[in-house]
Amino acid sequence: MAGRLVLVTADEGLQAPAPWSAAMTRPRGGGGGAALPLSGWLLALAVAVAFADASIVVLAAPELLAEYDSTVSAVSWVVTGYNVAIVLAAVPVLLLVRRRGWLALTALGLVVFLLASLGCATAGSLGSLTWLRVIQGAGAALLLAGSLPLLARLAGSDQAGLAAWSAAAAVGSALGPAAGGLLTEVFSWRAIFFVQAPLAAAAIVALPRAARARPLPVRGATPDSPGQPWPAGSAGPAGSAGPAGPAGPSGPLGSPGPARTSEMRPSRLIAAHVALALVSAALVGALFLVILLMINGWGATPLTAAAVATVLPLGTLASRYVTAGRRPRTLALAGCLTVAGGLASLALVPDKGWATAAAALAVTGFGLGLAVPTLTEASIRVGPRLAFDGTVSVVARHVGLVLALAAVTPLLASSLGARLDDAVVAGTEAGLREPVPLASKVSLARTLGEALGDTPAGELPDLDEVFEQVAPDGSLDTLQHTLSGIITTAVTGAFRNSFALCALCALLALVPASRIGPGRWSVPAPRGPTSRPAGPTRPAGPARTGGPAGSARLGRATRAVAVVLSPVLAIGLAASTLRSGGRGGLSVPDPCTTQPAFALGGADGFVQQLALDTLDGAACELRTSRAALLLTLLPESGQPRLPLTNDELTPAVRHGLDHAVDRRADDGDLPGWSATVLRLAIRVSPVGWLVDQLRSD
Repeated sequence: MAGRLVLVTADEGLQAPAPWSAAMTRPRGGGGGAALPLSGWLLALAVAVAFADASIVVLAAPELLAEYDSTVSAVSWVVTGYNVAIVLAAVPVLLLVRRRGWLALTALGLVVFLLASLGCATAGSLGSLTWLRVIQGAGAALLLAGSLPLLARLAGSDQAGLAAWSAAAAVGSALGPAAGGLLTEVFSWRAIFFVQAPLAAAAIVALPRAARARPLPVRGATPDSPGQPWPAGSAGPAGSAGPAGPAGPSGPLGSPGPARTSEMRPSRLIAAHVALALVSAALVGALFLVILLMINGWGATPLTAAAVATVLPLGTLASRYVTAGRRPRTLALAGCLTVAGGLASLALVPDKGWATAAAALAVTGFGLGLAVPTLTEASIRVGPRLAFDGTVSVVARHVGLVLALAAVTPLLASSLGARLDDAVVAGTEAGLREPVPLASKVSLARTLGEALGDTPAGELPDLDEVFEQVAPDGSLDTLQHTLSGIITTAVTGAFRNSFALCALCALLALVPASRIGPGRWSVPAPRGPTSRPAGPTRPAGPARTGGPAGSARLGRATRAVAVVLSPVLAIGLAASTLRSGGRGGLSVPDPCTTQPAFALGGADGFVQQLALDTLDGAACELRTSRAALLLTLLPESGQPRLPLTNDELTPAVRHGLDHAVDRRADDGDLPGWSATVLRLAIRVSPVGWLVDQLRSD
């Protein structure tokens, strides 16, 4: 134990997060806990699956919509119901964990989770799938609450068990969307739940090993009752010291005695929970929103979206190489800033900016790996309240997810509705400008209007089907490409406010994260017996430079630089994304300015040019766009109309007709005498009756 560095806070003894593998490998020097056995790995894997289930079904939503012929709102409860169930199950779980029946609690949770997974895999209706997901969430709550003390027993110390549990939570949360998308694309959405069942069963089989593991000594125990609190200053098994005594190895697994800690301030514990909830809320952008954007806005398949989403857990795994020995406050603040920068990049992502989205997800995943394990461990006290605090930590995390989903859903729906209305106007303008025969335009407008009317609110029409029906010969491919780009721009823009809200949550997490305690370096003197018999003393050799100590110092410096640079790089990515542009607009031309001549010749082109000139003149008079005016004059389009009465429209249309005649005469397309005749005809023609007929339903 001599010379081993331990990171504790200046006044509360909060330990810095160990490397994620610290709880799963045998530490050198005999300290820090034993190697995590296979049963511990299986239990940690089940914990990761329970955390991953919060978002694992997101990429399966399109298949669920198609199979059950339902709405987006109904399918969303397959995801939301699981998270809400974990939160609602918190109260009975908190009462159960006080009884310390960790093994029974975990076993019950695994059984419920296993049976619910099999039920979800064979669900025959969306309603039954939703309720089975709720039951699965309740089982996950039991599993997550009871698994933490069991992992501590298997790992040989509370700290090592907490490190394994928090690492499984971080990796599982990040891996959910990618794993779900891969299984959905290769097999089907049902494979998601079929795969979970044997993983839960394997953890159940591993529970007897946890039952045989010797309970860890806790404060106030008596030597006669193993697993009960030990009195302060008394010796534990194998000569370990009690909490008031020296730290040293104890127990059959060779774990160290209790760390020299004191009660954590309640304000710092609450701050850690609040920060964890805010970071979890922010991660809705990376776990849910970006997946919906790639599939619904950019037309990606679940496999493509899963491939891009894979960089999120890869970034999380990469962070494990820089967290060792870092101060908890530093890691938490750097992680929150990094997550905020990554989400800000997603808010500014160009239309179909796959590379930018992948880079932003990698950055967000790295920030997740810095912040979430740190805040998780900072929110949980080792010792008798390990399971209780762990349950509260799970609740805080999922409360953040549920509240963020509740806030983001109406914001996204509102933004998407407004942007799609703008897209309809921009698409109508594109159709007006396209030099194709009028008959094709009329047929396309009618078919597209029917498709828009049949498409549920908040969803997009299938353009491929519409254009295949109207122009199977490919004569309208250019217009189809233009309309697809307009829809992509509209949907991408609709997500910006939601991503910005998630980034704001990550920034708000900086406030409570700054309260979790800075930590400090200390080198405790070797006290008490060691876990290994003393060997012959090696004679001191000459000092060497560049040896292990030098490498360690270089490693610490490199890790420190990586932690500090991660938020800088994240903010730099957001700034470069902002400067790069690529975000299309939905603007339409000003009708009061002279527009380019229509490119189609012949009588058909002349008629369309007259119509465009008429719309320009009328729209200029009404201070609107010609596309919006056309949609107002044609109610069968099913699109929102301008709040204009027929009495307002009639003089504007008459003015537009005069404008069209004037422009054709100025361009030499109409002789002077014919222009005069047409102007007289416009003054006496029943324009009001024409407007009434156009607007009649």
